[in-house]
Amino acid sequence: MEQIRTDRKGQVYTEAVNLDIQRTGDKNRLIKQFLPNEIFESYKDFEDLFMINADHHVPNYQLTEEIKMILINVYRQVTGNYFYKIDPVTGKYIEALEADRQKGIFIAGPTGTGKTTFCKILFSTLSNSVLKFAYSDKVYQFNTICTTELLINKEYMKTGDFQYMQRSSLLIDDIGQSKEVSYMGNKLDPIREIITERYDNLKYTFTSFTSNYPINHRSLVDQYGERVADRIQAMCNYYIINSKNFRK
Repeated sequence: MEQIRTDRKGQVYTEAVNLDIQRTGDKNRLIKQFLPNEIFESYKDFEDLFMINADHHVPNYQLTEEIKMILINVYRQVTGNYFYKIDPVTGKYIEALEADRQKGIFIAGPTGTGKTTFCKILFSTLSNSVLKFAYSDKVYQFNTICTTELLINKEYMKTGDFQYMQRSSLLIDDIGQSKEVSYMGNKLDPIREIITERYDNLKYTFTSFTSNYPINHRSLVDQYGERVADRIQAMCNYYIINSKNFRK
């Protein structure tokens, strides 16, 4: 089932309502369903750049249809077009809202499915491309710092400070293993502090996460508390990678 709609520039294009079309075997059909012809070639340039960056991270990187769907929608988000995200409740793609444009991304999936690798390649591509992320009156070029909970905790225990608070774009890999740490007798959970601070500055920061847990999983509430877990959901557009385990 498909529907025809007109975007803000008056371009008429087709959007697939049933996303199972990605399993048809036509590798270009999915892209054509979601991208206006006017920007199709620009996306292909972006995908080519993504694959060039992938070669520097993982030889013979596999751009699966599942990962390509995420790549397409992130591209559409940062270029100001209609895009889609996953509804945490239904697990299905839904059209994102205008307010979702300024959000980061949350990639969930089992261990070994390539979440971290994908995000590192993605943000490297964004940083090295001419794309800019525009929201409100701010034009923003990606320059993402990628880190982990472990490294953040080690930094706080060593210096008592967070260098990540005001970074415009931050990726925290593998959240869901947080714990309180101490610096000169002061105990706190650095991840909670960073999320709270960046949420309060949501208009000026772009915060992304990967996790083995779904974004609405009870484990994140148990780790960070209801308030912080809710803020993570409010800060991110949600995607899932359920590909095969590449570590086996």
